[in-house]
Amino acid sequence: MTSESATSQRRVSDRTLFVVILAWCALVATGLYLLWGYAATPGGAGTPPTTWPVGSRINRDGGFELVFFAHPLPDAVWINPPAAPAKSSENPLPTLH
Repeated sequence: MTSESATSQRRVSDRTLFVVILAWCALVATGLYLLWGYAATPGGAGTPPTTWPVGSRINRDGGFELVFFAHPLPDAVWINPPAAPAKSSENPLPTLH
């Protein structure tokens, strides 16, 4: 193989590598564009019930009602860092106990 043909072959492989990398970047950019478009698309409108559930323990008298849901394990809400005090009385964060 002559030096001239080796250089020519090297140019072809460099060009091929450049085209492959460029195509890969274009595909990644297109995929990200499509995913971001999908993530930004709002979902369908919900259909809330028109009547209050009959078996509910919350009496509905026609006025406004505030329904508050609390997690049954309040410690799951507060994640204490490793350096936090062991006693809750020394902990400056409020607790839900």
